[in-house]
Amino acid sequence: MKMNLERLRRGVLRFLILDALNLRPMHVYEIMKTIETRFNGVYKPSPGSIYPVLKSLIKEGSVTVVEKDGKKVYKLTEDGEQKWAEAKAHVKHFFSNTNYRRLASELFDLSLVLYNYRSKLEKPEVFHDVDLVLMECRKKIEMILEDHNKEVS
Repeated sequence: MKMNLERLRRGVLRFLILDALNLRPMHVYEIMKTIETRFNGVYKPSPGSIYPVLKSLIKEGSVTVVEKDGKKVYKLTEDGEQKWAEAKAHVKHFFSNTNYRRLASELFDLSLVLYNYRSKLEKPEVFHDVDLVLMECRKKIEMILEDHNKEVS
């Protein structure tokens, strides 16, 4: 179960990197800032998470790297542009699913609740209690989805 989730995270980061590089060639810091901007500062990948994905994208021929002004600049290849377009179409289709949109809306509403009570979350005991509830919820959701995945297989 953890492995699948980690693979999903890498897949999402892979898409985010391709999406950033689709704008223009960039060095790692620019890729990180572009992704951070897309998430309004809520998420910023670390260099340690970006470099392995870039290495994989280079190895498969989706990205090239050149040295410019002493910095490595990463650029999509034609293959990378095609993979980005395919991934973008898949993501667009996935997000158009009404059930998914409803669940994502519920999660967004929950994030607003957390935001509204952000001052209370500064208390370690309150943060701990809320964190436990969220982790338990996540585990239950993963168990439900894994169980249904087994039924389909």
